[in-house]
Amino acid sequence: MTWNGTGPYNPNIDPITFTEFLALSFHEVETMTGLGMPGVSTWNFGDGFGHMYADSVAMNHNAIGRGYETFGNSTAETLVQLLSADATSREWYRVDPPPTGKFSWSARDNVNYNETGALAALDYAAANAQMLLRNFYTKSLHSWRKGIEQAPYAFLIPADQGDPMRVAQMIAKLQAQHIEVSRSDAALTVAEGAFPAGTYVVRLDQPYRNYAVDLLTPQNYPKDAGEPYDDLSWEFPDYFHLQATPIADASIRNAPMSLLKGAPTPHGDVTGAGPVFVLKDSGQEGLLEARYRLARFKVNIAEQSFELGDVTYPAGSWILPAQAGLAEALKDVAGRLGIQLASTAKIPDVKQHTADAPRLGIWVPWADTDSIGWVRYSLDQRKIPYTYIRDEDIRAGNLHGKIDVLVYGHVDLELAEQIQGIPKAWGPMPFKKTAKTPSFGTPAESDDITGGIGWAGLDHLQQFIEQGGLMVTLGNGSMLPLEGGIVRGVRRDSGGVPRSSGGGGAEAAAASRESVTRTPGTEVRVTFARPDHPIAYGYSKTSQVFRGNFALYSTPRRWLRMAYCTSCLDGPSDPRSVVLQWGGPEGVPFVVSGQAWGESNLIGRPAILDTPVGRGHVVAFNFNPLYRDLNRGDHRMVWNAIINWQNILADRSAAAAGQ
Repeated sequence: MTWNGTGPYNPNIDPITFTEFLALSFHEVETMTGLGMPGVSTWNFGDGFGHMYADSVAMNHNAIGRGYETFGNSTAETLVQLLSADATSREWYRVDPPPTGKFSWSARDNVNYNETGALAALDYAAANAQMLLRNFYTKSLHSWRKGIEQAPYAFLIPADQGDPMRVAQMIAKLQAQHIEVSRSDAALTVAEGAFPAGTYVVRLDQPYRNYAVDLLTPQNYPKDAGEPYDDLSWEFPDYFHLQATPIADASIRNAPMSLLKGAPTPHGDVTGAGPVFVLKDSGQEGLLEARYRLARFKVNIAEQSFELGDVTYPAGSWILPAQAGLAEALKDVAGRLGIQLASTAKIPDVKQHTADAPRLGIWVPWADTDSIGWVRYSLDQRKIPYTYIRDEDIRAGNLHGKIDVLVYGHVDLELAEQIQGIPKAWGPMPFKKTAKTPSFGTPAESDDITGGIGWAGLDHLQQFIEQGGLMVTLGNGSMLPLEGGIVRGVRRDSGGVPRSSGGGGAEAAAASRESVTRTPGTEVRVTFARPDHPIAYGYSKTSQVFRGNFALYSTPRRWLRMAYCTSCLDGPSDPRSVVLQWGGPEGVPFVVSGQAWGESNLIGRPAILDTPVGRGHVVAFNFNPLYRDLNRGDHRMVWNAIINWQNILADRSAAAAGQ
């Protein structure tokens, strides 16, 4: 299948690109069909709206890219396959359909089709080089002229939005896409308001204007369109929880500004000589890294707001008592992470709790090392130390001897797969470095990766939690404690494993894609049901998060009926463990960017649960806050759970009777 999408099409990509899309697709179909390769098709797959793979890099930079989907076995072995009738019919977009009966298909066939398609595309590009070059120039000219002739003419992004480092990171991502960014040399006043000197300015009279608009404004996928192929929102300001103001005042073009030559690097500072230091929590994403860089020092966290001079410090602010070597360490951390600290003569009189840096464990099941790789990536980028926990480490027990907090990220696995892992019948299946497999055995190794944690491992997880451990689960990883019996009283009402139709197969994705409620990679509004909970530190009561197609869970109840009978009822609703719930203020649209279907069935349900289990707790996210290192504004919720682990464990307000 040569990609050109069925629509809808991204309005921020020049129309010429889509005509090139069609021309290349038909050339590939014609060439490959002429070579006697059956089953080559175009059009009848995916959409032209989203950002898909490497070809989107070219398309968003006024060029043209190619994408292919080929029939695969999910294994290197040659298999006998049989296609359904709707895949073998003769259509205008599939003039030579694949066989209607059984046929053999191997990895070599897959590679041959891909390679032939790519060679056909290169053949077209060579024969039409002048036209493609002229189109590149024309599309760049169109983009530049739009920035001159129609609003908005620029975006203004204030440098200090509570977290200057997160703003700088967003600016660096724009620059990495060769989008020009400047900084104002003086304060700005335009029709949209006043902005301080140093504000970042993305002028739109530039060749990649369309891509800048695409990355800085919300996406609006049509609600009556077909099933999207992948994520529907990629707007940077929502990913980073920042503001980028579109400017329709043409005078912005005359404002004094300087083009940035490199990525901005904010530098923090420490004012005063102590001996007590305070850090105002203004939503900084870098606090987890700061805590581990200061692991040898005592840190307390305020549970209520307090004032020092004319500065109000909200709940979540840090209080660092007098300690030898602290001042020097804080200067280093402030400089690296762009955070500001102040000093005071004595510890503020406010309710506060200890926040020791925990021994952190990341459980990476052998059945899906890919998805949780993004958790590891996020921590590695911030140099956070952690213990890599394998299935066999959980089966061995004694987790308390190794870790205080266990993070189990999103996995593309059903409940049985999460527990039983790769089937034992396929074992033993070693993953070790050998002469034949020199790339295996890192970052972890095993004599046999089959079998998962098993029932014994599930029991060890429950013991870890009940004996005072904290388990944090993300996305589909929350299925394990909520449906595996560790947390009781929560019912899964609908949905399934959020595999995409492209990545996991139509059958595997059906429960998720055909659910009444779908949020396929969409920014949606949320409200903190417990705004005083440590996970809420640094956030306003209403916020937004990035959500995929995850299962829907009910508000917890005191008990669930154990069997069918005419008089058995669920217990009363018990929302004490709900920290965050889906939906914003009444009258405000649920979708911030992207699209949602059946959202009325989601609004009011739990988005984050913090449930006591024995002496421990399970914090379960109904979304993935560490998604591909994109949704940086959501990261802090996970960091809050890790930093404030002792306070979460001490909270018994949602404990069941007798706990």
